[in-house]
Amino acid sequence: MSNAVKIRKLIQSTLLLLLCIVFVSQQSIVYADSPITSTAIYQAYPDVKMVTESKNNGLTEKVANFLSSKDSPLDERAAVINALYSDQSWEERNYTDTYANQVYGMTFESLDIGSLRADEVFVLGYMTVLDHYITPDLDWLSQARKDIPDSMTVALVYTMALSQQDMMCSWNYIEQILSDKNLHMDIRQDALDIIVKYMELYKGSPCQNKGKESILTDSIVNDVTRSAVVLSIGHPDVLVKGTKRTIDYTDTKITPYITEGKTMVPLRFISSTFGAQVNYDQDKVTIQYRNQKIVFNANKSTISMNGMKDLMNTTIEQKNDRTFVPLRVIMEVFKKNVYYDQGLIIIADTIILDSQNKQDKQVTDKIKLKLLSSSKDTKQ
Repeated sequence: MSNAVKIRKLIQSTLLLLLCIVFVSQQSIVYADSPITSTAIYQAYPDVKMVTESKNNGLTEKVANFLSSKDSPLDERAAVINALYSDQSWEERNYTDTYANQVYGMTFESLDIGSLRADEVFVLGYMTVLDHYITPDLDWLSQARKDIPDSMTVALVYTMALSQQDMMCSWNYIEQILSDKNLHMDIRQDALDIIVKYMELYKGSPCQNKGKESILTDSIVNDVTRSAVVLSIGHPDVLVKGTKRTIDYTDTKITPYITEGKTMVPLRFISSTFGAQVNYDQDKVTIQYRNQKIVFNANKSTISMNGMKDLMNTTIEQKNDRTFVPLRVIMEVFKKNVYYDQGLIIIADTIILDSQNKQDKQVTDKIKLKLLSSSKDTKQ
């Protein structure tokens, strides 16, 4: 075992130990450990054959087929997934990739969330959260929550995952779900009782002093910024996966700008942020990204890929000795999604925000405030 792996396992073990410690406040309020892994809802479905199959035999072909079928009830699929991870011995898994290969013939990372049914997104979202429950990725579950807004099953699973990120607010989150009259009771009462009983352990936590809307908004802000790159027109600061930086530490004039209706962004910064190699040769800029070789020709204002002839004409500008390209073009190259609202730019694999949604508007306002607030520790 390499030193890096040993260190990683040591860190994980330490985190898990901290999670399992029982915290007692001055009022002797007892808190728990892990909402997403400690709620055994599968126990409410002993009569469902695939629940037993999943618990006893793991992710078999039968289980995968049941999970992927649009005819399988959502709550039973949730119970099957819950049973699949029920023997969890405090370690991360990779069932999501295995399932994606079984059902779609590709890795989870290669899947296009926009091409899948909402119920498929829910299944994959629940699995990926359980795979990496210490630092859960809520992107897919967030999308499922938006696409199936009236499902109690989806709302509860999303809430448990959300609580995983902010455990002290667990009871606040579940209270919001229980009081939502728009939700359809598509989960067994026994399963709901299992979840509620666990969440009750967080009653009386310090989080209850905060407003419910503020709690949820803050959680979504953290969820979005954790996996995104956030920029703003005319500003040198950026957020890269939640960490504040400067686009170009040597020149604060390097900022996104708008010209002739196009949003222009610095090519080197965007490319390096997504792990691409950038090389300059006179008027040509070559980007090596995964298996793609993209060449920007400033003289011709064209882009070519993998040695092919020029694929498109585009605007390529030199400003303050830096190369700028249209945001839309570079995002097509990197296959990323963009949210844009009044100068705020959020780039991520999955965008779960809607500019017409009141709560999402509050989220983006907080993200913008977080980005533009003064910071003494802003770094390159």
